[in-house]
Amino acid sequence: MNIQDLLDQLTATSDALAELAPKDPQRFDVKLLALQLEKEVIAGSFDVDKDISAITVVDLSKLKDLTSQLSQVTDQEQKRTQLVTQILNISKLALRSTGIPVP
Repeated sequence: MNIQDLLDQLTATSDALAELAPKDPQRFDVKLLALQLEKEVIAGSFDVDKDISAITVVDLSKLKDLTSQLSQVTDQEQKRTQLVTQILNISKLALRSTGIPVP
């Protein structure tokens, strides 16, 4: 995996987290990691004498934790969506049983 692949993965993770849990504080951490990595890539690209392996990268030790947290948030959001769907279906059934038309 090269730096660009890592940056793409971080950006995709940040986007997914923003969609699934817009108020989750971890979203900011993932976005910050992606921006710091992008900054390092851009800064390193201006120094032609600097070897790519010499570029200081962001500490990515949190990435696995953030990825697992993203999975947990995704699971929670899916469960919440299923619960809301069940509540809506029960409500529609109750309204229909009383004779009220439901679209």
